[in-house]
Amino acid sequence: MKAKALLTIAVVFALAFAMFVPMDEDDAKINSVVLENGSKVSMQKGDTVMLILDFDTDGMNTCKITLYDTSKPNSPIYTDTQTLKSGESQVEIPLSYEKDASQVHMKITFTTTSGTTLYESIYFDLTYTTSIWSNPALYGAIIVVVILVIALVVYKSRMAPKKEKNTLTFEQIEAEKQAQKNAAATQKKEEKKPSAAKSERQRYLASKKKKE
Repeated sequence: MKAKALLTIAVVFALAFAMFVPMDEDDAKINSVVLENGSKVSMQKGDTVMLILDFDTDGMNTCKITLYDTSKPNSPIYTDTQTLKSGESQVEIPLSYEKDASQVHMKITFTTTSGTTLYESIYFDLTYTTSIWSNPALYGAIIVVVILVIALVVYKSRMAPKKEKNTLTFEQIEAEKQAQKNAAATQKKEEKKPSAAKSERQRYLASKKKKE
């Protein structure tokens, strides 16, 4: 009877003590993981894109985050160990990955340091975008256009009539100017002289007045 009583008391004390023992990291649970970038991520080759993961966990948790190209499951692209606090937290993963393809299927796993799975894997498609300036043919076309423009300018400059150089002396130029002035003055005088028809009409009118 005493043995049973002692056993019961020991069990009660053990349960009470267990309530105050902190949860082991491997026992903590990840409730959810959300990839803010979505299921389709775009990037240019040679660049780095930041993947943002939102976590919701129960208790402290040491999580090993590993990023894979699904076609190469044995060659992780990125691995990092993060200490996730109880509640909501956020982790950023830098992704810089080049492959001779337009799209790559990627996977992110969440495990303990010993390899136990903490949360199901997340998948997304990585799509490579191309910039117009990354096309070598564009630079070739620009060079051809520049060469054609230069050739056209040179051709027009050679075909344009050459201006004759002024070989007159200062005295000759002044003499030409004075001759032009004299010619203009003579023309004005000629314009002021009455015409022959007008003079004849004036004489006719004058003689008619005398007869009256």
